[in-house]
Amino acid sequence: MLIDNKKSTLYKGIVLMILSSLCGSTGQLFWKLGADHSFLFIILGFLCYVSGVFVMISALKHGELSVLYPVMSFSYIMALFYGKLILGETISLIKVTGIITLIAGLIILNLKEKEKKNDCP
Repeated sequence: MLIDNKKSTLYKGIVLMILSSLCGSTGQLFWKLGADHSFLFIILGFLCYVSGVFVMISALKHGELSVLYPVMSFSYIMALFYGKLILGETISLIKVTGIITLIAGLIILNLKEKEKKNDCP
């Protein structure tokens, strides 16, 4: 039962870290838009970014930093999509390769964590 509770807590931490990275990457998108257009976007960017910080602090209560923090690389994925969908940037093969490498790294980290938990008595 304790292991299930820890697992549930870790998943909550991961979800919160994804939300935090979404807030951070959205904030950075607004900063980019503000640099080119309006100061209002810069203010919105700060609000998103600060929200992400508070969500991250909450997430860190639910697991180890070494497991949760790499999930913040989700912001790179969001930046790629924001760049393409909102800013009209091109997605190159090297960018896609980098994102796939990040995702693979996250999977490997989580598999390693599962192995460690299965080895415990």
